[in-house]
Parts: sequence; structure tokens; C-alpha cells
Amino acid sequence: MTRKNIGRAWRTRRPGAARLIRLIWPFVAIVMLLTVLVSVSLEVMSAVRAYVAGESLWSKAQKDATAHLARYARTAEDSEYLAYLEAIRTIDGDRKAREELIKPDPDLAVAREGFLQGGNHPDDVAGMIMLFRRFQNVEFMAKAIASGRRATPGSPS
Repeated sequence: MTRKNIGRAWRTRRPGAARLIRLIWPFVAIVMLLTVLVSVSLEVMSAVRAYVAGESLWSKAQKDATAHLARYARTAEDSEYLAYLEAIRTIDGDRKAREELIKPDPDLAVAREGFLQGGNHPDDVAGMIMLFRRFQNVEFMAKAIASGRRATPGSPS
């Protein structure tokens, strides 16, 4: 087989552009779908991390409020009462955010303000709002929301 014949044989067996596209596009689509799924799952995981950190801040504020109020009852020091009010402010912020997000048409600015008052990092708030709104009826979030309702003073059950 001469060099000219080898080149001609290769060109006739070479897949056409349409055939190549039909062969490759499912793989490209799968890679794109996986990229979207990974991006969404990372966003949700980050929001869950932020929500858990927020619950930790809330729990610490509750403990601090109790301790400051107990010390204020013993000592009557204004600094203890002011520290108690600051701890309650954190709890109240989370309550405001939760109560707003439970509404059918929530004001996201009020929810954002509540989460910020609760001591959450500003970069985490959007993810926390997304997590609450998308997953509030899913078991793991519904339990956390119900627990927060029961434990927050002045919160409707």
C-alpha cells in the first residue's frame, strides 16, 4: 500500500463531524450536569454549615443570658443586666428571622436583619435564607425549626 493509498483509506474511515458530535455530546452533557450538581450540593452544604454555626451562636447566647441574669439577681450589677440584654438580642434576632421566613411571603430584608442580629456572618446569611426556604418542610429542618420555636422566649408555638 502506497503512502497515497494509506492517506485515502484513513480519510474514508475517519468519522465525520456529525458522527463525532453524536458520539461526544452525551458525555459533555453528563459532565455539565455533574458540574451543576456539585455546585448545588456545595451551596447546600455551606448553608447547612452556616445554619449549624447559627444554632451554636443561639445556644451560646441562651446559656450566656441565663448566666448573666443569675449573676444580676445575685449582684444587681448593671453590667450583668446589659450583658443579659445583649445575649437576648442575639436570640431575638434569630427568632425574628425564623418567624419572618415561616410566612408565606416573607420579607427577606427582615430575615437578613434578624440573622445578622443573631451574630451570623454576613456572607452566610443568603445561604441560610435559601436553606430555610427550600428545606423548611424537610424533616431535618422541620425538627430544628420546631426546636427553636419551643426554646425561644416569646415565640409562638
